[in-house]
Amino acid sequence: MPGPDHPIALNLARIVHRLLVDPRGWRVDLLHEDLGVAPRTYRKYRGLLRDHLEHAIDPTGRWRIEEVAEGEARYLRLKVAEDFEEDRPGFLGRLAGFWLARRLFEFSGDSELRDAAEGAWAEFVAGIKDKPFYLGHLLRNSDRMLHYVPDKPKDYQGHEDHIAQLLRALFYSRRIEVTYNSMSKGEVKTHELCPLTLMMWRSALYLVASYEQDGHPYLFAIERIESVRSLRARFRYPSAAEYDPSDLFQGSFGVWQNPGAKIQRVELRFAAQSWLHRYLKERTWHPSQVFTEDPQGRLHMTMDISSLVEVLPWVRSFGGDVAVLAPEELADQVKTS
Repeated sequence: MPGPDHPIALNLARIVHRLLVDPRGWRVDLLHEDLGVAPRTYRKYRGLLRDHLEHAIDPTGRWRIEEVAEGEARYLRLKVAEDFEEDRPGFLGRLAGFWLARRLFEFSGDSELRDAAEGAWAEFVAGIKDKPFYLGHLLRNSDRMLHYVPDKPKDYQGHEDHIAQLLRALFYSRRIEVTYNSMSKGEVKTHELCPLTLMMWRSALYLVASYEQDGHPYLFAIERIESVRSLRARFRYPSAAEYDPSDLFQGSFGVWQNPGAKIQRVELRFAAQSWLHRYLKERTWHPSQVFTEDPQGRLHMTMDISSLVEVLPWVRSFGGDVAVLAPEELADQVKTS
């Protein structure tokens, strides 16, 4: 190719740049006009690029510089083989993971959680943009190729500062003072707490915290925190043997807690409908669930539950397709609802 001091070199550089940054390429008639070259000169440029640029970009031959027709216009375009797929290990998993993280934390408003997810996606996108442009279609279409339906998300507008302060106190083991509006007690009280876990459940955020560093953990809904202040005093974060958030919800059908309650055996019988059986058996509703089928083709389900609060609306959602065999308390609630 001509040396860098030759006028042709500048034009070739402009063409190369255009082909790399614009997936559509450069419309040939506009290329003639913008560069001030005749068709014969353009054909010379095209030949030089084919002879040298293709191999420089990809010696495997997956790339071609082609002139393609779109309607009445013709474009000079850098094209990748139609059957080419990105083969970097883990690339597509990272793409899907970063995208889903963005969507997962959209419900948290302009919080640091959402900012972090957006930042990770932006860095990933920046990494794509300096790669061959065929990856651009992933960015253009990712919002349709991947989709997330939130589960009735709560609104955290106005709670962004609370979330930021809770994260700081949580990660640096600082005690906090919170003003909390209790839904169950219907009162507003100030609590001094040791934050242990920020938890997400069905597009909602909860704080697990104890009153003492070795005390019993309790659950606080973030949206009911009216104020939060980080204190100077620190606390010792419990060891894994002393505290595991998953233990807090053993026996719960969700996150509702009933401290001190006895475990109850819930037994349900579902109608003999194959679609319903598949729907139920393909999901983990509770770690203790067990399915069996009776001679009539009906599906029996048992679970060992400590609180029926979240079980009741779930059972109701199946209407006449479910019968409660035990406990009697749940059966009575379903009948009277």
